[in-house]
Amino acid sequence: MLQRIQTVYLFISIIVAIVGTFLPIFYATGPDNMYSVTAWDFSFDSTSLIGGWPVLILFILFIVMNGTTIFQFKSRTSQMTRIKASYLVLALTIVAQGVLWYFWKNEVQLEVIPGWSFIIPAVAFVFNVLAYRAIKKDDDLVKSVDRLR
Repeated sequence: MLQRIQTVYLFISIIVAIVGTFLPIFYATGPDNMYSVTAWDFSFDSTSLIGGWPVLILFILFIVMNGTTIFQFKSRTSQMTRIKASYLVLALTIVAQGVLWYFWKNEVQLEVIPGWSFIIPAVAFVFNVLAYRAIKKDDDLVKSVDRLR
């Protein structure tokens, strides 16, 4: 049902991911300029470096997956499968952020400092684990009642 605790955990992970799209992935500072790269940055005027669009796509995929998971409350196994798939999307988000950071650090003669968006997938992962545990607990409870019948 929608009023279960796993819905709250999934909703919090969605909110965290939405906030993560607006927080800087990293800061690139130099002697006379500073870039703040977020997931919404697609390109830059003076450079040909990629922006944060791979991270944005993965965050949007994660938000859609968790949003649809909330409404799959009648099928707990489907919910658990979707949450496991969202673990993979979060791992890919971390990898994309790391590759983007590494690319910027090696290609630009600027100091590159990780931003707050680097911890967002970890926070969302914690809430997904909590939601998975709550769904698993409900599933085990239903299975135990079915055994008693």
